[in-house]
Amino acid sequence: MRLSLCEAMADKGDFGEAIEMLDWVADHISELPDVRDQINVWWDLAEWRFSLDNRFEVTHALDHAFYTKMGENKEILNLYKLRCAEYWAEVSNFEDALSNVRSVELIDGKTDVWYTDIIQYIAFRQARIGDIAGVIETIRETSDPRQFMGLGFLRSHIIPTAARSATVDELFDLLHALEMISDPPSNKDIQLAATELAKNGRLKIAVNLMRNIPDPEFRAHSSIDLAKALSVQFPKPTIKEYLRAWR
Repeated sequence: MRLSLCEAMADKGDFGEAIEMLDWVADHISELPDVRDQINVWWDLAEWRFSLDNRFEVTHALDHAFYTKMGENKEILNLYKLRCAEYWAEVSNFEDALSNVRSVELIDGKTDVWYTDIIQYIAFRQARIGDIAGVIETIRETSDPRQFMGLGFLRSHIIPTAARSATVDELFDLLHALEMISDPPSNKDIQLAATELAKNGRLKIAVNLMRNIPDPEFRAHSSIDLAKALSVQFPKPTIKEYLRAWR
């Protein structure tokens, strides 16, 4: 209810009143009996704090409010750190984003599911601006690379995004970094990267990359799918050259 009032005040441009209301909410969050409810309210509170600050920076006042009012609750403190990491990633300040992620404390030897989500979001934002070295660092510097196990986000988003601007060496470094979170090295990763390279008109680089797939049957089996994917953009002679190299 109080957060709804904050929203109404903010919509009217009455940011001073809204911030006062947020302070009241922060003072009373600890009265909620369920810690998960506390965490959810802190998350909403963080969203509104950043919104009211016009998302230009995390203010000292905001940091002070969170660190003093959250006390010793590691779950809530971790949540705030991850929210800060997400914010810094949105404004492409990846150094501070990773710093916040590294400061997250394990609870019973585990991290929250948001930890994995934020790591992947940072990597995706880095890939979007062509910072492939940054993507690799983000993957390698997580406290537990197995956090990525079973998640296809990196393959479905990071590899295609990286293929738009990365060099062959950068793509290989990225694929090797991915070996940390999937074993053995995935032929499908190389296929995906090569196909995306070709779609972006980078056929020679795609050929150099796909030649490194050791399984000839996999290369041959992929040719039909590749031809379909490329036929909408390239003339047949170009596609034939591409597929010959693939096989």
